[in-house]
Amino acid sequence: MGTRVGTYSPVWVTGDKTIDFTLKPTGKYVARTADERLHVPVKLLWHKGGVFLLKEMIEAALDSRIGQVHCTEEPSEEDLIAYGSGFNHSFAVLRDYPLGSHERSRMRDRHIPENGYPNTIHRISEYLGFRSISIESKPPAGLNFTTPVGSYPKVIVIDDANLGFRESTANWHGIIPDENSSREHPWILLKMSFDILKGDLWNELKSRLENEDDWLRSRLIIQTSVARLRDLDVEISKNLSWERSIYDTLDEIDNNKKLEHLKKCPWLIVSFGPSGALLVKRNDTKMQWRLICNRELMEGEWAARNKNGMMFGYGSALCASLARELTLKDEPNLARAVRSGLVAMQRLYDEGFLIAGKELKSPSRIFRGFDLLHQQLSATNWRTAHDRVKCPPLLRSSRRASLELHEDTLPRIAREGVTALKKALPRIPVATFGNLITVDREEIEDLHAIYNLVDNYCGDGSVSLGSKPLAIAVFGAPGAGKGYAIEQLTKQWHDEDVIKSASFNLSQFSSPLELVGALHQVRDIALEGKVPLVLWDEFDSPVGARGQLGWLRYFLGPIQDGRFQQAEKTHLIGPSIFVFAGGTSSSFQEFSQKAEKARKELKAVDFLSRVRGYINIADVNAPKDSIPNSALMLRRALVLNSLFGKHSIARRKVDGYIVDDGIVHAFLAIPEFKHGVRSMEAIVQMCRRKEGQPFDRSSLASQDQLNLHVDGQGFLDIVRAHENRSSRN
Repeated sequence: MGTRVGTYSPVWVTGDKTIDFTLKPTGKYVARTADERLHVPVKLLWHKGGVFLLKEMIEAALDSRIGQVHCTEEPSEEDLIAYGSGFNHSFAVLRDYPLGSHERSRMRDRHIPENGYPNTIHRISEYLGFRSISIESKPPAGLNFTTPVGSYPKVIVIDDANLGFRESTANWHGIIPDENSSREHPWILLKMSFDILKGDLWNELKSRLENEDDWLRSRLIIQTSVARLRDLDVEISKNLSWERSIYDTLDEIDNNKKLEHLKKCPWLIVSFGPSGALLVKRNDTKMQWRLICNRELMEGEWAARNKNGMMFGYGSALCASLARELTLKDEPNLARAVRSGLVAMQRLYDEGFLIAGKELKSPSRIFRGFDLLHQQLSATNWRTAHDRVKCPPLLRSSRRASLELHEDTLPRIAREGVTALKKALPRIPVATFGNLITVDREEIEDLHAIYNLVDNYCGDGSVSLGSKPLAIAVFGAPGAGKGYAIEQLTKQWHDEDVIKSASFNLSQFSSPLELVGALHQVRDIALEGKVPLVLWDEFDSPVGARGQLGWLRYFLGPIQDGRFQQAEKTHLIGPSIFVFAGGTSSSFQEFSQKAEKARKELKAVDFLSRVRGYINIADVNAPKDSIPNSALMLRRALVLNSLFGKHSIARRKVDGYIVDDGIVHAFLAIPEFKHGVRSMEAIVQMCRRKEGQPFDRSSLASQDQLNLHVDGQGFLDIVRAHENRSSRN
């Protein structure tokens, strides 16, 4: 409905008009044969899209607290026909989904009682396609935007999806004041959702941005998504780290001609989905930016965790939060609005659609209240453009940096894990894979790169039997936890029964003939319908007379062809993931140097050419003859937290695992663990305690036993020194 005559409308909304249709099966979801097709009745529902959906969401965000939203008249149900109505239409299938574990967890966080949980949630299961307005079709009469007489808005919102609105100047002339307008200048919020930075509307706006005297140079806000920027073939990485994505985006805006006009925009908001958004502001002298994000979930990871159906309207939810802030505040805080918009996007998924008669409605309560979703989002301070290449020390590498931390912070993180980490260091990057937590930017990007490779290879479980193996490599110091990192990285697919692990230590093979037997075991797993995840440990160890790197040549055929030879027979391996764990090289760079210098008959360079990704696992030991700095101690604290959980140390709900202060400090401060993470775990395992009991100093192993893994005397001295300080305090 339009605005009543005489009612003040602080927000005007115009743009592309879309009405969506969904089919909801009400019986069996699948007709297996033509004879069964009449046994699958469906219900046809319509849903507001485009400018109609945006207007509805802005009204929900404003919650009727100030005036009304003025928009194009909405069509009547008589006008809603799938063909010939004069509207753009999308078509989809709706179904009911059971409440998932992530949705239940978020409802608990919002203190919703379990008896208030819905049994099922309506979401889209399949998108069928889109139909734009045909030349023959015309919108119903009277549904164009009409400018209220004598009324001027605070905010003008335009929904541009390249569905016709942008190509006719009549659609915005008289709505957007011209450069010489003497009336109060409104905010112009342009939501660009498809085929961006094109058309007559954009050409006019960018022309006005060139005029230094035009008020639009301070009042235009562009909202789009990183996916739409990537549509322009710009180089913006995906799912490596937040820092890398932001650096790439800013660099492309600065240097790519396809985006050069964005440099003139006073405000730009780039959404990375419900996980985060980049906010950029610019004046004549400098560009500044802020990142608002969930540090633990990259753009694709939120969707990967929430796979029970799909929703549309995420961009409109973010836009509505921005419009609300611009309307209600004389000095709007757009970072706050972006945070609220990201929360609304996540709630949109949790709530699902509502069915009201023949209409499918988006939920209205997604903009209400403050809950833990807000607390999961963090924001950087405003940074100038050149700061994007000056990452905070921990983002460069926790292996080389130091941090200023309160002395109680690291022990608290060791006991409480990521909860304490977020409180103590709210702006550092965090990546969580299963029980593996890392704050090292290099490691985060390596892990995300491998995660993406595995997800593309078998993430949906539909890899074909004839697929060739995916080869990746993992390096680190002995005992760094290479196998554990791969196990946690792929935990999601293990839990979904897509992947099954196998492990072989090549240093224990006496001849290459034993490799044939191992490959038969790999093949057997593939024949079970699962993807083998095969850890080839110490693959760079010597073999027979060929010496160091002698195993590499035997993997060339299996990786390249997906087959192996046994006497005169050739066997298909099937889909598999080969993980090559280094035993003599602590990094991929070190291994590469060895490969390039190796004898040609070893085929080391050929092997390298078949590897699709690698991870360097950071060490838990300080460089020789030095003591651990605070960043390295933070890494140890996170490893400790994982080990305490793995070995069932007693735990309090509030303070985490019950471990003696002196023991925690000794783990953090001892200069060296002789076998890396393996030694840390051994000390926990060697303690004299039963499952579920605290870890106190009386349960520590003897000095002689500790000497197997650390300097036993030094470890105990730290434990006792902490005890003496505590007693004095």
